[in-house]
Amino acid sequence: MHYHCEVYLEGLPKDVFEAVLRIMEPYKLWFDEATGERHGFWDWFVVGGQWSGVHTVTTLDPSKIEKFYKICEEKRLFWYGAKKPAKVQEAKRREEFLKLFPGFEGLIPTCRDRYRDDGYADDVVSVGRVSSRLTCYTLILPNEVLHHEIWTGFGFCRTGFDGHVKKTLEERGITTGYLVTVDYHR
Repeated sequence: MHYHCEVYLEGLPKDVFEAVLRIMEPYKLWFDEATGERHGFWDWFVVGGQWSGVHTVTTLDPSKIEKFYKICEEKRLFWYGAKKPAKVQEAKRREEFLKLFPGFEGLIPTCRDRYRDDGYADDVVSVGRVSSRLTCYTLILPNEVLHHEIWTGFGFCRTGFDGHVKKTLEERGITTGYLVTVDYHR
């Protein structure tokens, strides 16, 4: 399964993927053959992935975003193939997006290459620009990893983390730095 994670960085490095990898490395999934226990929580990740653009999406009108997805579904703009090449479909999606969000500049924050390792520019956001609507499954902060649920060995159990990123940052007094959207697989 894929999970949405936000990783905190104190500063903005030249290579975001490498910085995220260094932070996530201690949490890589491994199996202890001696004890039969699993450790860590990920076996693969990319910056952005399925959640690429979420920092931008959470700043936009949710009813318009919902309408955009509905239009794309109705017009089958998420489908590619010989008769509907990807570039043509992307152009049509952008056209529909701009009808709802005139004046929007940059890549539309949806329907991106989910396997691009280093993500897109808006997959990194300064803490001061985090939307109160941003939620995630896992939040990695300095000296702390918060999961919405944890595996107990028999099933998943909810934790005290409700997924609301901005509220959690404020509770911990974190007002500077950056968040990077990560799609990890377990």
